[in-house]
Order: sequence, then C-alpha cells, then structure tokens
Amino acid sequence: MIERVLRILAAGALCAAVAVAQPTTSGGRGGVQVQAPAPASPSAVLYDQMDNPAGANANVTSQDFEAGFDQFDAQIADDFSVPAEGWTITSVDVDGDYSAAGPAASFNVYFYADGGAIPGALVASRLGQTYAGAAGDASITLVPPVALAAGDYWVSVQARQDFGTAGQWFWHNRTVQTADGAAFQNPGDGFGTGCTTWNTKMTCLPSQVGPDQLYRLNGTVISCADCPPWNWIASGFTGATTQVDRIFRDGSPSNCPGEPFPGMLGGSTVLNYEAFVFANVSARNACVRVLFDPDAGATPCGVNAHAVLYSPSYDPANQGLNYLGDVGSSVRQNFRAEVPAGAPFTVVVVNTTSAALCTFNVAVVNAPCQIEFGREFVGDFSGGSSGTQLGRLFRDGIPSTCGNKAFPGVFNPGSTYNYETASGSNPSTHAACYEIEFNPNQCPTPCGVNAHASVHSPAYNPADMSQGYLADVGSSVEQSFFATLAGGAPFTVAVTNTSSQANCTYSLVARPSIFGDGFEWWDTMSWSSVVP
Repeated sequence: MIERVLRILAAGALCAAVAVAQPTTSGGRGGVQVQAPAPASPSAVLYDQMDNPAGANANVTSQDFEAGFDQFDAQIADDFSVPAEGWTITSVDVDGDYSAAGPAASFNVYFYADGGAIPGALVASRLGQTYAGAAGDASITLVPPVALAAGDYWVSVQARQDFGTAGQWFWHNRTVQTADGAAFQNPGDGFGTGCTTWNTKMTCLPSQVGPDQLYRLNGTVISCADCPPWNWIASGFTGATTQVDRIFRDGSPSNCPGEPFPGMLGGSTVLNYEAFVFANVSARNACVRVLFDPDAGATPCGVNAHAVLYSPSYDPANQGLNYLGDVGSSVRQNFRAEVPAGAPFTVVVVNTTSAALCTFNVAVVNAPCQIEFGREFVGDFSGGSSGTQLGRLFRDGIPSTCGNKAFPGVFNPGSTYNYETASGSNPSTHAACYEIEFNPNQCPTPCGVNAHASVHSPAYNPADMSQGYLADVGSSVEQSFFATLAGGAPFTVAVTNTSSQANCTYSLVARPSIFGDGFEWWDTMSWSSVVP
C-alpha cells in the first residue's frame, strides 16, 4: 500500500514537472543586462531605444519555437519613425534574456507599416539572420539591408530557438513609452491571451512591467550625396549569398509599369546573387530605370549575369514574390519598372549558368533621393551662378497641361528675386508634350513656398517673362506640370524665388509625356550648366 502511494505521488510529481515544462510569457535568469555595443563605422545609430531598462526578468517572449510548440510562437513589435531623408537599416540590436543557456539559432526581423497603434502591412522581412552577442543580447545583421522611406514603422525581432534544447528568449522591457506602446501577437493562442492578431502588449499581457522594448537600429541615412544622376555601382559576385535556380530570361527588357513574372528556369543549380537596396522617397509612383552592364570590371560576367527588380524586398527562396521586372537578356542594356510611392526596392544581380565570382556594373537613375523617370537638375540659387530679376510670375494655382496656358502676368514688379535656368531641347522632329516634375523641398536647404518654375522657348528673358512663355507649375508645391514644345525646339526651365532672395534648394526632372519618334531622350538631351 505504501509502495502504491509512493508510485502515485511520484507519478503526480512527474505530471507536474511536464506541465511546467512549457513556454511562458516572461522569464529569464536575471542578472545585469549587457547592452549591445554601438555599430562600427560606416554604419551609424539611426534610432536608439536602449535606455530606461525595466528590472531583472521584466521581459516578454518573442520566439519561433520548434513544431511541437508552434501554438506558442509569438511576436513583439515596437514603433519608430523615419525622417524625410530615409534610412537604410543594416543591423538591429536588442537587449534580451535566456531562460536557460540558449543560444538562439538565429533571429527573424520584420518591418511593418504603421497600422494605427499596432503594426500594419508587412514591409520587409529578414528570416534566419545571423547575430553576435551573448546572454540574450544580440546584434543582428540584416542581409540584404532594409531601405525605408520617410514614415512611421514597427520592427519585430523574434528568436528562432528550440524550447526543448535551448529554452526561451525574452525581449527586455523598457519603462518609458515612446510614441505607441509595444504590440503583441500569438497566432496559436498558446498563452491564452486571445491576442491571435496584433494588439497592444499591455492589453494582451497586463502584468508586464514596462510598455516598450529595448532596441537600436543601425545603418545609414539616405542623403542627396548618395545619388548622382548616373551612379554606377562597380561590383561583382562575392559568393557570400547564394540561391537555387533563377528566373527564365525571356529576352524582353521590362518597361513601366512592369511585366508578369517570366517563371523559373528550373533546376537545382546553386548560383551567386548580389542585392542592392534603394528607396523611392517620392510621394508618387516612380518609373525606375535600371542600367545593367555585365561586361564591366576586371573579370566580366558576360552572359553569366542577369538583373532583376523587386519591391519592397527580395526573397531568394521565392523569386516570384515582389517581382517587378528584369533586363531580359545578359547583355548591356536598360530596363524599367514602376516602384510604388514611398517604397523600398531591390536590384538583384544573379549568375545564370554557374556560381562564378565575376564582375558587373549596375545603376539606378537618380536613386535614391529623387527616383524619377528622367534626368534630374538640382539648383540652389547659389550666389554668382544665378541671376536676379525684378518681379516674378503670378502664381495662379493652376499647373499647366499639354497645350500650354495663357501668360498669368507679373507680380511685384518692383521687388528683386533670384532666378536660375536649366536648358534643353526637344530632339524629336515632332511636337512633344513634356512633363516637368518640380520639387521645391529638396535637401539640404528646401525652398518650400519660396520657389516657382516656368518653361520658356527658345529661351528665358528675365526682363520680359512673357517672352517665349509656355507653362508654369501654378503653385510652390511638389507637383508636375506640362509644356508642349515644337519639334527640334530648345527650351528653358526657369526657377525663381517667390518671397525673398534665398539660396535654397529645389529639383527639376523633365521627360516627354506625349511624343513621336521613340527617341531615347535621356541620351540625347543635355541640361546646360546653371546660367543667369
């Protein structure tokens, strides 16, 4: 009888032990947190939320478990804002804890658009990323980097870790809330919170200490210095990133808005690939032109390289996902595809026949500051290279359309204003309606409402602004206007201050909107130097 009771007690103890051996929402082994170090040059700290740590074991689960514990898979996300210049994020640092010795096999990092106090649509994901660090702290390298245009976003860091052999990883909490508090989701509801989709962490887990998480974003600011109009990237395959199979080369370079996915070649060949990340920081969709030269460098790839465009990101395991267009053939030529407003995009170059360490050149026109289908002219009313005039055009609020409009008149004829000009010509033998994209908010010193643009042919006369007048932008805002030019006609775009003489910065992009002849205008047209 005694033996039977002991057996029952032993069995009960075993059952209790089994019941305890499952994931929890918080935990760890306590101790002082060791925060991940700041990134090495050339990366810089873009956003730092490593301050105000909560106490020991004040943390929360964010883990991708093995199959036997899938119901406990959960994510935590926290929000941040990207300024006007845009960011390229190369690594994410997190402060965390292990419940046992760990370590995590890798980390998954997700970026979401803002959904209003919780994460919205997925923008980019980097799965199975390598990291450095110990005791639960991690500095996670993103391959490829993630480019984000200005806006509000959420980042979610999730450990890929087997509970049965390595225990749990917990993301350490922060006592101070910045913007929105952290968010939580547990699709399998293993923790019984009911939060199977995103909700605020403190709603799902009210016993948590601290509304935010400890993390840091590292990378580079997308600045105007990074994007001359023709910015060749001389590169080559390093062998560091590989994929199985590639897309089929259909011989047709894509054009805007893009083309259907051409399908996979088929096969199990392992090929090298390189990814180059940019962002369309414009508020409009952009017809992006990619320049590809597989015959460049010390060991040219020739037919053993192919270029493809993706947005918002590239997944080598699913090459049809996010596909926009490709170069069609492994020759020196260009292709185009439309990238959504504010979206990151990736140009991928991949071997075609074998994993060779060969060289190539690739470029994106005017990326990433002003991703536009055209050649960009940037001016700044910079002293001696600009002129002055008395009066300026009256801003009637109406951007010109094809066919032009009547001269709107002169405003403040007794006041002095700066002006600058950029000149080009219509190389077609037919009349062409040109679109002029005007941005008075260019870095580093935006003009804002203190700039206005107009088109004149054959030239601009500051003493008589009605002479040769064709069109103007109407208002001092970032927008397009149109001017119809006679075949072969020269023309000048004039930009003037509107309220005061200021050396501020703006940009112009001109492109034919309706024309004949099918000319490659960007190779024929030449902007002059800034002249008074």
